[in-house]
Amino acid sequence: MLTILADHNIEGQATMLWGTLATEGWTELLQIHLSMLAHEGLPHDSSDRKIWRFAQKNRMILLTANRRMKGEDSLEQTIREENTTDALPVLTIGSINHIQERTYRERCALSGNRPYFYSMIDKEYTNPHFDCEKIQPQRTRRSTERKCFAGK
Repeated sequence: MLTILADHNIEGQATMLWGTLATEGWTELLQIHLSMLAHEGLPHDSSDRKIWRFAQKNRMILLTANRRMKGEDSLEQTIREENTTDALPVLTIGSINHIQERTYRERCALSGNRPYFYSMIDKEYTNPHFDCEKIQPQRTRRSTERKCFAGK
């Protein structure tokens, strides 16, 4: 079973997104579960570097909304310095505020991550790029309807 580790600052949003994944049957199909820092014994004020290392050591995928490069222990800096070809990816939610919208969650739950999740079914855990898939809203030209797209 693979664990998705939610960063402390998005635990509520991760739970909402997880509910969508479970409703659609992905959690059972892929045999994945969601965990929080506290469940893993990590303090909520752990550095991004410590969390990323913990996730990699324990073969967990980190789910976050924070990839800013602030300081030498920022997640982005850590990935640039410590990423390897066998490291599991970090999933970054590009627009965390839109997770509140049910239709956005439904459309974006796997929008940018289907290829990775499909490869998980075949047990091919690969990380060809240091960057992750980002789920972001996109406005169409004809309306205010939001579309989801994956970007790197």
